[in-house]
Amino acid sequence: MKNILLLLLLSLNIYSQTIESYFEIPKDYKRIIQSDYHDWIISREINTKDKVKYFDGQTIDGFGTDYKAKFVYDIGKRNLHQCADAVIYNNARYFFDTKQYKKISYTFSHNTRVYSYVKEFNVFNEKTFKKYITMVWGYCGTWSLQEYDTIEVDIKEMQVGDMFLIGGFPGHTMSIVDIIENSEGNKKFMLAQSFMPAQEQHILLNINDVWFDSVNEIPWNFTAKDLRRFKHK
Repeated sequence: MKNILLLLLLSLNIYSQTIESYFEIPKDYKRIIQSDYHDWIISREINTKDKVKYFDGQTIDGFGTDYKAKFVYDIGKRNLHQCADAVIYNNARYFFDTKQYKKISYTFSHNTRVYSYVKEFNVFNEKTFKKYITMVWGYCGTWSLQEYDTIEVDIKEMQVGDMFLIGGFPGHTMSIVDIIENSEGNKKFMLAQSFMPAQEQHILLNINDVWFDSVNEIPWNFTAKDLRRFKHK
């Protein structure tokens, strides 16, 4: 009876999936929750049925070959939500959801202005957060992330919430959204990204699996030295 109800809910698209509920962990591996952020990100709603969309509503091929799912949130109707913006959104949304409003602060690329949520708004709600994050999407990027808002991290110290990042105009960045490990300490990690033109944030496939064993498997020219972490983690 329980399985029948679950299938019914899935068919009606009522039962929402998350990283934790949807993706299988390989044999001999387990997930060790590293932080409150780790617990939060794997509990975010994901869409496992539909193609990724650009900001203008057009769909992106590659579902089931390049990506497996997408995060569910509004990226707006403008060409703003690109790679750095998805990374920033995850970080800012976590702080918003956990009411750590003072930590929602990022640096503009064009004039190095530090743009703080609590300094710009007196009321903290969905409306002001959307206004804030839309402004950030317009003026922050991979260059400002690398130069001002993140620090280098040893690949051996990788955590959920870290990112692979090459700053530039353009550069590129991908978020680490889950990590699992075995008894020998070997780790596998899951990656998410947005891209250009602006598009929904999606979980990448490593051939037929969502788990990556090393930076060499990532479909970009990252190295271990490109792992970075927000200063205000």
